[in-house]
Amino acid sequence: MWGWADAAAVLRDLRSRISSPVVALAGRDGRLIAAAALSELPAETIAVLCATIVGAAGAVSEGLARSPPTRVVVEGSDSCVLMIAVGRERFLTVVADRADEVGPMLGEIERFAGVLASI
Repeated sequence: MWGWADAAAVLRDLRSRISSPVVALAGRDGRLIAAAALSELPAETIAVLCATIVGAAGAVSEGLARSPPTRVVVEGSDSCVLMIAVGRERFLTVVADRADEVGPMLGEIERFAGVLASI
């Protein structure tokens, strides 16, 4: 049986594979479940802020009578924040140092999201 300690190990593995400064698993309510982060911004704060973004995207989708988003992407000139659904109640946040690195990483990130969904 999987547990949250296993989720933390999965996040550390993902972080090392993609060289991300932040990988976090959170509930849609913003509650941090597990994280592997090297950031001056606390993982708890990242979880709450990203939950707000995911919630806003969901509200837009619902208002347009569309299904909820499975992925939200925020791109900057030197980084990209990806928020990927992990089941119905959780999401995975991954920060890529450069926005152009996201494409090659996406398959690996989604594979790990699938593993986390089984926990």
